[in-house]
Order: sequence, then C-alpha cells, then structure tokens
Amino acid sequence: MATAAVVAPQAEASESWYLALLGFAEHFRTSSPPKIRLCVHCLQAVFQFKPPQRIEARTHLQVGSVLYHHTKNSELARQHLEKAWLISQQIPQFEDVKFEAASLLSELYCQENSVDAAKPLLRKAIQISQQTPYWHCRLLFQLAQLHTLEKDLVSACDLLGVGAEYARVVGSEYTSEGGDGSFQGSELSRTINRRESGVSPPHTLSCDVGAHYLSSL
Repeated sequence: MATAAVVAPQAEASESWYLALLGFAEHFRTSSPPKIRLCVHCLQAVFQFKPPQRIEARTHLQVGSVLYHHTKNSELARQHLEKAWLISQQIPQFEDVKFEAASLLSELYCQENSVDAAKPLLRKAIQISQQTPYWHCRLLFQLAQLHTLEKDLVSACDLLGVGAEYARVVGSEYTSEGGDGSFQGSELSRTINRRESGVSPPHTLSCDVGAHYLSSL
C-alpha cells in the first residue's frame, strides 16, 4: 500500500462488498481534491460486515495510513495502526501488513514524542522479521535512525553493522554498493559521522520511514 493507496490483494478480493467499498474509498482518496472523510467512511464500513481477520487487519492498516498521511487525527490513526499490528501478529504469512503497521506506528509514536513506545515496537518487529529481508533491513535502519536522532551513535552504528552483516549473509543488495537501498545505509552512516564531527545533519533526517533515507527500500 504505497502512499496510503487502497488496494485489495487477490487472496482477499473474493467478497463483492469488499471490492466495492475499496473501490469507492480509492476513488475518494484520489479525487481532486481528495475526499478523505468519505474515503475513511468507506473503509470503516468494512468493519460492519465482520470480515475475516486478514481483511480486518488490512483495513485497520489502510484506515490508519490514510488518517496518518492525510489528516491531523493522530489519535484515531494510532488506534487503527495498533489494531492492525496486534491482529496481524496472529495471522501466518501476513508480513506486509504486519511490518508496515509496525513501521508506520513507530513513526507516529516518534511524531508524538513517544520514543519509548517506538523502540520496543521496532525491536519486536525486527526480531520477528528475520525471514523477511526487505522488512528486516528497513526496520533495522528505522531503529538506527531513531537512535541517531537521540544522539545514541553507538547503538545506531551497532544496528547498521547488524543490518550490513545480515544483508551480506542473505545476499541482499539493500546495503551493498550500487543496490537500490545502498543510499540509506551509506547516507545514515555519513550522518552519524557528521554528528561525531560536530556537523549538523541534513534537515531530511527524521523518523519518517517513507522519507529521504528509506523511501527506495
């Protein structure tokens, strides 16, 4: 679900009512100007059908993501993302929803200055994502970025080292030179070096996992 797009995976698209509601939601989201309130209403209507867990978790993620990216209602966004994270952990082979919920939720926690809530969330997501290289590397970098913002450079460097070694073992290009994700690791390392040298980091370094450093993972 890129930039809060409302989509239905093939395995979850068997119900006509579900497809219809998603279609309306996406139509309102992509309208010019976007009609976010109507989009959210369509998504929330999914819950009235008492859907199976996979649809329920994905819809919570979609509602939370739309609210997070398009509104200032961070409290409601947090509630939906927390439900998505909680439910998705009970569903096997549901990595994309599970780890996207964890990533967005920790990002939201950072914006609310709840770093103490973001850290254990990311650590747990990292622990259970070891069989999913894309998310494992992305979450490692996100936690390293958080430590960098706190000027805990030792922890940040340790995490970058773990990520680089993991990528090497699994043959990933996320942190290798020339790979699509190489910018993230090298740029974050340069930021850490700048901090150690007393040089201010670039403005783009933030808790936003979808921003400059992690957007191409």
